[in-house]
Amino acid sequence: MQSPSQQEVIDSIQEGIRKAQRNYKKASESLLCWGPEYLITTNIFQSLLRLPRMDNCLCLEEQARELEKYCRNRRSGRKPRVVDGRTRCDLVLWHVSKDEPIVVIEVKRWAKDCSNDLKRLVRLVSQGLKFAVAASCLFEKVRNNSKRDAESKLRELLSNLCRRMGQEISESGVGIRFAPKSPRVHMLSIQDEMGSRQRWVWCPVCFVIYHKKNQR
Repeated sequence: MQSPSQQEVIDSIQEGIRKAQRNYKKASESLLCWGPEYLITTNIFQSLLRLPRMDNCLCLEEQARELEKYCRNRRSGRKPRVVDGRTRCDLVLWHVSKDEPIVVIEVKRWAKDCSNDLKRLVRLVSQGLKFAVAASCLFEKVRNNSKRDAESKLRELLSNLCRRMGQEISESGVGIRFAPKSPRVHMLSIQDEMGSRQRWVWCPVCFVIYHKKNQR
């Protein structure tokens, strides 16, 4: 059975992040980046479970070392040494009938922290993983009632993050892109402790790590 497409996986991740923000606002009147990471992870997990053609297995907290060993053993030629120790990957989608991982997903509350997992994700993709996703969310406060300015700054922050991460891996043979190219920006109104409302723009964040020899 055919596995879900890359776009279906990314759409499901983004829907999971949006649902996490809806639930967190309902529960605590807060921005998702102020909440626990596992809330984002579990909502992405639930969203991925609804993917079509699920002849797959979705795992939480998979050992990175085991994934490295799997990718290493499938390579022809000289085998790279497994160096990842006791770290775990937040989410791994496996294709059961082919017994191979499709995608590794790492989740962060703050988009700027996505680079913390970049080395591991690049290593896995370099060793044969189809692609990986660093998932998060990004917020920008609306100032002076200018939603347009806030959206512009949000997109600039995303572009700068992606560019910096790309510079970190520029010699790895692996690429990084933001998906989608033009993110859907949402409005959010949060009531602070003083009872006044603050307006924010925000969007789910998906940095896709892929091998340059593969089609994007």
